Amino acid sequence: MTISAGLRGNPNPDSQANGAMMRISPLGIFGAGFELHQVAEWAMQDAALTHPNLICKQANVLFAMGIAHAIQSGCEHKELYRHIRQWAVDMPVESALLETIKMEVSITNKNTFYRIRILRPLEFKGLTVLSMTKQQQIGSGRRNGVMILQKILGITNQVELAKAEEKISKKKAKQLFDSGDIEKVDVGTFGGLAFIHAYLFDEIYDFAGKIREVNIAKSNFRFVPLMYLEQSLKYIDAMPQGNFDEIIEKYVEMNIAHPFREGNGRATRIWLDLILKKEIQQVIDWNLVDKEEYLSAMERSPVKDVEIKLLLKSALTDQIHDRALYMKGIDVSYFYEGYSEFRTEEL
Repeated sequence: MTISAGLRGNPNPDSQANGAMMRISPLGIFGAGFELHQVAEWAMQDAALTHPNLICKQANVLFAMGIAHAIQSGCEHKELYRHIRQWAVDMPVESALLETIKMEVSITNKNTFYRIRILRPLEFKGLTVLSMTKQQQIGSGRRNGVMILQKILGITNQVELAKAEEKISKKKAKQLFDSGDIEKVDVGTFGGLAFIHAYLFDEIYDFAGKIREVNIAKSNFRFVPLMYLEQSLKYIDAMPQGNFDEIIEKYVEMNIAHPFREGNGRATRIWLDLILKKEIQQVIDWNLVDKEEYLSAMERSPVKDVEIKLLLKSALTDQIHDRALYMKGIDVSYFYEGYSEFRTEEL
């Protein structure tokens, strides 16, 4: 066994078995946040542990680079194949491997690359988590939002901009409830969430209620890539929401999608309460949900949602029509995002 011999310190230099390639996919996914030459070096070192044959090492390099580039660029599988062929020529790889690549790689590799291109991130949550390391943010929602605020409101001071955003959107959140417009929301759908987002932020952002057109990240977490976003939202719309667990799972997936450039959390928490209200006749008393515990649980929820389920379940209440509870919930929701200058009830 090639791998067994390699792990015992006696790698077989003649073996061209596929064990090294079978384990290289996670490295390619992880490498989406790095330069391709770094991915190539890691892939070469990984193969050398058990499969030191040059063809094995070169195949590993091309495969890992292909995965990383597919995630980074979102390219079509045909374009990806052309890149792999060119990399093979540029390296250059052994003639036997190059001939194999010219015969359209191999069925295994081609199918793998194609699946990476079309796979829903929600079907493979680890993809989102692993591909974010050192991932460059392509357009910050907060930064672009501030630029729009400056244009619309004529304010340039950053502190005053933040205050203006909080005041205007909290007033709209209050109006959403008091006017009865909240009853117009299509509960549990992206359309309903977009309605809420537009309602809160239409006087602030020109992208209010619109699907973002950039890739975004927060801290070291990369949200669903733009190329998968519309597909992911359709998937979320179709998710069941008949009980508490299903509702929170749907909420977690919408957070992973992060469909807007800014204001996702504040809009989505209202959206969540409306689903809970409709389906199980309860809502969350957000005043009972500690900020740090909530943010920590949400950060881990793409991998394991048990923590956020337990945290939110402990804060459920049947006061689904309570105006004061709603207003306090808005204040807490904004507090999670660093806004606490104004009380919604007093606006």
